[in-house]
Parts: sequence; C-alpha cells; structure tokens
Amino acid sequence: MSRIKKFFGIEGVKVSFSEETTINLKENKVSGELVIKSKAPSIITSIVFKVIEQYQRGSKEELRSSEFVLFHKTIFPKNLTVTQEKSLEIPFNYKILSNKSEMDLLEERHKILSPFIGIAKKLYSVKSTYLITATLQIEGSGIQPFTKKVLIPIK
Repeated sequence: MSRIKKFFGIEGVKVSFSEETTINLKENKVSGELVIKSKAPSIITSIVFKVIEQYQRGSKEELRSSEFVLFHKTIFPKNLTVTQEKSLEIPFNYKILSNKSEMDLLEERHKILSPFIGIAKKLYSVKSTYLITATLQIEGSGIQPFTKKVLIPIK
C-alpha cells in the first residue's frame, strides 16, 4: 500500500515558495526560498525553476496575450532527502533575462516622451504579470509536485 501512495504522491512531498520570494526588474533578479515538506521520507532527483512574464494588451474583443520565459533552470541535487521531521528551505537568487517592449525602451531613451508613452500604455491596457514555478521530480513517484506564485515586481 505504501508503494502505491508514494507513486501517486499521497502523503508525499509538498512544495511552496516563501512569502519573501520577489522579482527585481531593475537588477533583473529573482530571489527567495523554496520550501519542501513531506510526511514520508523522499529523495528529490531534480528541481525545475521557471520565471514567466505574461504580457497582455488590448481589451475585451481585441485582447492579445503573450508569454515570455525569462528564466529556466534544472537543478540535479545530490543526496537531497526530505523527511517528516524537518522541512527543507532552499534559498535561490538567479539572474533573469531583461525583456522590454519597444515602448519601454523608447520610454527609457527619451525622458521627454515618457508621459506620452505612459498614456499610450493606459489606453492600450498594457499589463505584465510575473510568475515563478517549481517542479520537483521525486524518486519512485509518478506525480511531480508543482508550485506556482505570482510575483509583484520591485521596480
């Protein structure tokens, strides 16, 4: 019975991001902690981090959306075991890609046009949402624990 529970992830590994996880767009960095808990001893074979920007523009009928991967990394830890007694807290601090639209670049280069570009962004309902995800591969498990968090950017 315990082998079936482990395969389906029942009473297995749970993963989340700490509240301090942030994205700094000025320094192009994402940092925080990945918190891993388990009710049964488990061995983590890999961790996949992704940072995604969801870029939306337009409204209702003309709404367009794009996704850009700003960071993608797979980590293969050696002998990373999580037990019932303690949770693992894995700190991270990664450099991400700078992904600026033509409007943002124009706004940076020409300070005089900055207010007009801000108005244009409001008119076209331009909005970016940043997400961070983590997927774990657990030895002997068919289910991959997964977590996602919306990040509020520091500018």
